[in-house]
Amino acid sequence: MGGAPRWRSRGSPAPSSGSVPEVNRAEAARELGVPLGAPAVLVEKAFRHAARGRHPDVGGDAVSFRRAIEARSVLLHPSPTDPVGRVVDVIIRYHPAVRLIEVLVRAVDRRTMSSR
Repeated sequence: MGGAPRWRSRGSPAPSSGSVPEVNRAEAARELGVPLGAPAVLVEKAFRHAARGRHPDVGGDAVSFRRAIEARSVLLHPSPTDPVGRVVDVIIRYHPAVRLIEVLVRAVDRRTMSSR
């Protein structure tokens, strides 16, 4: 019983995981409604505004929300041009352990900022 699962005919693509194709900087700026080369503070503000209306928990569309996340990521952290750098960037951006560390660092930052 090797080969493709029965539910998928040969040659058909794997089911989509809801991923959003990578966008360039101009498309990302247009997605968030900011000028190209906008400062990080403006990008974050535009992202928060977009996320409020697009988040699936408030009736928004998951794909639209993911596009806003990808746009913010492209504008704040441009991808390296060399292939090895791109692989490292993807690993750093999406690896669960790295995401967990980011969450922990933000939590510690919030606690230290609130205790001052």
